[in-house]
Amino acid sequence: MPDHHDQKVRDIMMRAHDGQMRKDGVTPYWKHPVKVRRILRSLGYKGAILDAALLHDVIEDGDPSVDWATQILDAAGWEVLELVMWVTNTHWDVKPKRHIRQEWECRRLSQAPVNAKILKLADRLANLRDWDDLDAGFRSLYLNETKQLLLVTMHGDHRIHHEISKIVSRRQVLR
Repeated sequence: MPDHHDQKVRDIMMRAHDGQMRKDGVTPYWKHPVKVRRILRSLGYKGAILDAALLHDVIEDGDPSVDWATQILDAAGWEVLELVMWVTNTHWDVKPKRHIRQEWECRRLSQAPVNAKILKLADRLANLRDWDDLDAGFRSLYLNETKQLLLVTMHGDHRIHHEISKIVSRRQVLR
């Protein structure tokens, strides 16, 4: 049975992703952050990084009229909010081209604390494990972006880093 704190974190995640679906159009989106948390928990992580795993897409993908940052802060504290903010893509009023946004996010992430890098790696690993849900035309771009991400997260968790590297190598051979 989850404790009161854990339930507040889960409630925020569920409200933020209410009605959202994964790219396959069938899987509820909230299952993705649960998978990210499961990856981290299986590797022995505890505490703030597990809460941040559940909340990592809330600010980026939740209703923009809601102050998710304050809700995360009130429910889980500064450490969790900081991790979420590090892995949240920068908001752009006018979006530059994808390759510019990707370069910016990698530069920013290179300055992130280790736990933020670990969280980002677990997020990427969960997405790569759902490979079949990615649009075939998007897969090549995603692999290239993943290689960039691996360069700036080398000081994250070596186990996740290694698994992602193996997946990228295997997927490139299959192309």
